[in-house]
Amino acid sequence: MSGRRKHPVASPPAEPLAALAGRLTAGDRQVCRLLGDHQVLTAGLLALLVGTPPRTLQQRLTTLATLKVVDRFRPHQPVGAGSAPYHYLLGEAGAAVLAADGSATADRPGQDRAQLLRLAHANGHLPHLLAVNTVLAQLTHTARHRAGTRLVCWWPPGRCQAQWGRLITPDAYVRWQDPDGEVDFFLHHPAQPAADQPTLLLDGYNDLAAATAITTPVLLYPDDPDQEAQLRDRLTGQRLLVPVATSNPACGPPTDPVWLPTSSPAGGRRYRLGALGHPNPWDLIRPAAAATPAPRTTDSAGLPPPG
Repeated sequence: MSGRRKHPVASPPAEPLAALAGRLTAGDRQVCRLLGDHQVLTAGLLALLVGTPPRTLQQRLTTLATLKVVDRFRPHQPVGAGSAPYHYLLGEAGAAVLAADGSATADRPGQDRAQLLRLAHANGHLPHLLAVNTVLAQLTHTARHRAGTRLVCWWPPGRCQAQWGRLITPDAYVRWQDPDGEVDFFLHHPAQPAADQPTLLLDGYNDLAAATAITTPVLLYPDDPDQEAQLRDRLTGQRLLVPVATSNPACGPPTDPVWLPTSSPAGGRRYRLGALGHPNPWDLIRPAAAATPAPRTTDSAGLPPPG
C-alpha cells in the first residue's frame, strides 16, 4: 500500500451553456427561476410549485445537481432525528442560465453565492426562509387545484425592498383571490426579536399607511399557537394604522379560514384570505377614521404605489 496521501478529486466544471442548452427542459428553467427568486427549496416544495410528482422531480433534481445547475445540501439535524431532506439552491450553471436568458433583472437580482452557500450550515435564517417558502408553495398548489382561487402575485423580499426601500421589510407582498374575495397583504414570519416587539416591526407599515392612505393588511404567521398567542398579547391595546391578522401552521393551510384579526378575541372567528379584502373582519379595529381598509389606489401594475 502506498503511503502517498490521496487528494480529493476536484469536481468537473459546470457544463458550458451551449452544451446545457440542449439538455434543459422548460421545467428545468422554471426550477432555476424559482431558486433564483426564493433561494432555498426542498424537493417537496418544488413539487408543489411546479406541479410535478415528487419522485419524478427528485430524479430530475439529481441530474441537475450533476450538471451543476442546482446545488444541494442536507442541513444539520439533532442526534436521533434522522437525515434531513435535500435542500436545493441555484448552482453555478443555473445562475449562468438565468443571466443568459435575462432573468437576472431588478426583480430577480443576481445572487451572492457565498451567502447562499452559508445557508447550508446551521443558522437561524434557513428555517425562517423555508417557513415563508412553504406558504408560497401551499398557495401555488391550492391555486392550481381549487376552483375560484388564484395567486395573482408573490413578491419576495428583494423585490419588496426595490419597491418600498427600507421603510418596510416584509417576507412577501401577495395578492390572492378566492371565493371570499381578493386581498393584497404583506406577509411576515416573525422571528426573534420581532416576535418580542411586534409593534417595532409594524412601525414602518404605520408610516406607509399614513403617507399613502393605503392600509394594506399585514399578516403575521409565527411557528406555533404559543407564539401566535404571545404576539397577540403584545399587540393588545396598541394603536395600529394598518389591519393586522395572525395565524400559525397548526391552524391548517393558510388558504383555509385560519386568519384571526387582532381586533377579535382569542377565540373569535377566523377568516379565509379573500375575506380579509373586505371591511367586515376589521370592523372592531381602531377609531372610526381608520377602522377599515381605505379604498386602494393602484399603479399601472395593479399594485399599491410605494411610500
